[in-house]
Amino acid sequence: MTINETQALELINKIIEKQAIILGPKIATGKAQNIKVLSLSKTGLAIRITSDPKQVIEDLVDAYVHLSGEIIRNSINVLMSNFPDIKKSLN
Repeated sequence: MTINETQALELINKIIEKQAIILGPKIATGKAQNIKVLSLSKTGLAIRITSDPKQVIEDLVDAYVHLSGEIIRNSINVLMSNFPDIKKSLN
């Protein structure tokens, strides 16, 4: 299943927003900015994906998990429950 870029961006922004609460906005957006195929606005909003959205989501989750551990993966899974098509595609 192909992931819709609009939905992927919505999920990515929710993930970044949640991580900004946990880690602080600079760290949360910094990790997202390290993903070269993900473009962020000056305010830290994900606005474009220039590669496979599935891979971008996985890379972003992995970056936060690497920083904060598995607890982050659990909190992100809660967010993904609002995006069943993407969650199904990632499993």
